[in-house]
Amino acid sequence: MTVDVLTVGNALIDLLVTVADDNPYCRVDKESHELCIKAGEKILADHVGFVLGGGACRVAIALARLGFTTAVFAEIGNDELATRIQRTLAEEKVDTSHLGRIEKMTSFTVGLNFQKERTLFTHHVASPHVFDFSTTSCSWMYLASLGKPWQNVYEAVVLYKKEKGIKVACNPGPSQFVMGRESYLPTLSQVDVLFVNKQEAQIVAAKNTEDVKKLLQTIKMLGPTIVVITDGRKGSCAIDSTGKTFAVSIHEVPVVERTGAGDAYAAGFLAATMQGKDVREAMQWGTVNAAAVVQAFGGLSGLLTKEKLVTLLAGSDVPKAERL
Repeated sequence: MTVDVLTVGNALIDLLVTVADDNPYCRVDKESHELCIKAGEKILADHVGFVLGGGACRVAIALARLGFTTAVFAEIGNDELATRIQRTLAEEKVDTSHLGRIEKMTSFTVGLNFQKERTLFTHHVASPHVFDFSTTSCSWMYLASLGKPWQNVYEAVVLYKKEKGIKVACNPGPSQFVMGRESYLPTLSQVDVLFVNKQEAQIVAAKNTEDVKKLLQTIKMLGPTIVVITDGRKGSCAIDSTGKTFAVSIHEVPVVERTGAGDAYAAGFLAATMQGKDVREAMQWGTVNAAAVVQAFGGLSGLLTKEKLVTLLAGSDVPKAERL
């Protein structure tokens, strides 16, 4: 089987719960950015929905909508949630032939949306993550966050890259960072595009600095060709293969909730890169795709087609990436 992009990571279901901004039992501490919920209360939810989660799945769908062929390497359980995952991917024209089955429940996330912020409680079901890439061919691999044990998969992706001469984009997650830098740096040093948020960038760089340019330069010295740092409402910054750094603000739009914004950004950035666009333009593609996602519920319904993305990019209100 040959596809444009193979994505590797978790497949799970998100139960997303939205609570009204003025709910008397919930508040956000503006100084500490902590979500506070009054214990023991029955709190009314404005909206509840089940949606497909996991960076590998979301990015595969996002790229499929942008016109690329994709396949997912992930593991699902033996329950009705697994059936929902498989059906959603198939409906989005993502190849599911490499979804592994385990005799356990499917991994699950509960997301609480309050005052336009999302808080996630994730349960990763332990699975062996035994993936055989030998029967596939691709131009790019997208390596997403993966639950334990994950080291063997990250090592296998690097080996596959070296054997096949493909390119790799990577967006590691909590399970990787909790193991310490020595566990994931051998993989990050080999990737062509690395996506991290600002807090993750500080961990990778081992620098507790607010200077994003310094973070970009430090991480690039570890080996990645291109590094992208997202910083929520402050937008994103990137360093290209030549060491030039850029920044772009978010595309200001009405926000419903922010699930999947990072995955949409990564897919837009990667789509532009695969079409030969430079880092500045790739940042715009990611920014516009992320802005579309936050205007809808669940992280999938707002994902753009290539035609719609191109139309939006032509708008005069789209932020431009500038030298940092």
